[in-house]
This record gives sequence, C-alpha cells and structure tokens, in this order.
Amino acid sequence: LRVGALIWSGYFLLLMIADTLLVAPQSLPVLYWLYFATSILLLLLLAFLPGLPERLGKAFPIPILLIMGLVPFIGVTLVLPRLGVAPWFAISGPPIIYIRYWLPQFLVTLLLAYGYRMVYVVLYVLLFTAASIVASGLMFPTSLQSSQTLLAVIIALISLSIAWIINQTFQKLHRQQEALERANRELLELASTVEELAISRERVRMARDLHDTIAHSLSGLSVQLETVEGYWDVDDHLAREHLDRAQETVRTGLQETRRAMKALRASPLDEMGLVLALRQLAETTAERAGLQLSMQLPKHLPHLAQEAEQTIYRVAQEATNNIVYHAAAQRLELQLVAHNGRIHLRVRDDGTGFE
Repeated sequence: LRVGALIWSGYFLLLMIADTLLVAPQSLPVLYWLYFATSILLLLLLAFLPGLPERLGKAFPIPILLIMGLVPFIGVTLVLPRLGVAPWFAISGPPIIYIRYWLPQFLVTLLLAYGYRMVYVVLYVLLFTAASIVASGLMFPTSLQSSQTLLAVIIALISLSIAWIINQTFQKLHRQQEALERANRELLELASTVEELAISRERVRMARDLHDTIAHSLSGLSVQLETVEGYWDVDDHLAREHLDRAQETVRTGLQETRRAMKALRASPLDEMGLVLALRQLAETTAERAGLQLSMQLPKHLPHLAQEAEQTIYRVAQEATNNIVYHAAAQRLELQLVAHNGRIHLRVRDDGTGFE
C-alpha cells in the first residue's frame, strides 16, 4: 500500500507539472492545485502515519484504496469541469482523458489482486467500467459514446487478465507461506516433544545413578548397623569392627554420591565424545576400585546418532558399576570395536560372577 501510494502520488505530481507546461501561457486555477495537492497529502498521511495500521487493523487499506480510485475519476469527470478547469487532457480529446484516470485505477486493481480474492477485483473493475461508460455518455457527444464504451470494455478485459495472473501468483505464495508456517509449528511441537523425552531419559538416568550410589550405600549401612546392634551386648569387639565397616561404607557412599552429582552437572559425552568418555569412565572406575585396567578403544569412530552414543556409554557405565559393587574383581577389561557398520562393546572382569 505504501509503495502504491508513492507511485500514485508521483504520477499525479508529474501530471500537474505536465498540465502546467502544456497549457502555458495560460495558468491553471488554484482549485486545480488545491484538489490534487490535498489528495496527495491526505493519501501519504494515511499511508505513512505511525500506528495507524495497528489502530485500523483490517480496515487500514480501505481509505487508501478509496482515495487512489475515486480522486482521479471524480476529479476528471465531475469536480474539475464544474470548476472551469480545462487543462491539456480535456483539450486533447476523449481517449486521453480516459487513459489519464485509467492508469491510477489499474494500480488500484493490482493492489486488490494482491491482497484480496478475485471476486472483489472483478466487482471493482465492473463498477469502475460502468461508471466510466456513464461518465463518457454525459461528457461527450453521442457520436463518441460507442468508441468510449468499446475502449472501456477493452481496458476492463486487460485489467482483469493481468489482475487474474497476479492474484493467482500471490494466492499460491500465500498458500506456500501458510504451509511453511504449519511446518514451523510442527517442528516446534516436535522439538518440545524431543525435549520432554530427553528430560524423561535424564530423570531415569539420575534415578539409576542414585540407586547405584546412595541407595546401595544406605542399604549396606542399614545391614551393618543392625549387625552392630545385635552384637553390642554380646561381643563389643565384633560390634566395633562392624561399626568401623559402617563408617567406611558411609565414606564410600559419600564419594560415590559426589561422583554422581558431578556426572549430573556435566555430561562427559558432550564435553569429550564417546571414546574419551569411555576412557575416562574406565580409568576412574579402576582407580576407585583398585582394579587392573585393560582397554582397547579405537582412535576414530564412524558418526553415531546421539541416542546410540548415550546407549553405549550408559551400558558401559552400568556394567563397570556392577563390577565395582558385586563382582569382587581384580581386573577390568573394556573394549570398543567398530566393524562392518556395527559397534561392539565388551566389558569383562575376573570376579566371582553368578549362574
């Protein structure tokens, strides 16, 4: 609308200059300048006034299109002739006067075709054509009316043809834009679902880590304290040994809890990648449990999905924790091999095992 308003205003400024030059030395009346200058200023004010589109909403285009469509037609056919204005376009004959106000009407037709359905464009062109035929019948002799009617019909058909092409093009663009917006909404919903799933998985991992640290330590501590209570009055020496073991369990549990909290704060996979994260996991496990460590890790791995890396790391983490807490092992072996599109993870120990 603003671009159209600028084109419309520039067009009539050029016409006013042309009228002034081509009717010289005769000067145009002040009312001529007043009519078109006021129309241009009003149009630009409506188009560029800050905040007006927000206040008017969907009604914002209506006054702009009315000024662009009615001002030239009413000025040429009704207002200026009554004011005694006879510039070059009236002297030059009927075709010139018709083309003079048809160009602004064509601009309005294009704007309607851009922003509205085709039925409104057809209605506007039909009304304008009918008004032009009636105006030519009042302004010109009967001998010229048939040619004016034919000219009006030809111009209407040309306008409708061009408007239909523009309307179909922009309707297609609007549909593509709506499809793109729907796709963006679906992507946002999918991203939200993935985020919720990641949060759920992280909660499961936290619960598993807490089970392997705090819950395990507290269970062992409970059993040892019950043993202390049972031997307290029977064998104070044995009760003290179990109390010492309970204290050691508390210290070990505290260390494991701190390790779990540190793992919650930072994900080794995000910081180091799968290979280095597995190396750190194995070395840390062997150090805290006093195990002999044997590792076989590749220097490079093929690209893996994030879910696959998480799965491999968590399996290794769970397996090494089981070795520490249940196997009574002396040796830990961790092996990761990529072969023929498959990933093989092996975690072994020389502990007691089970059947």
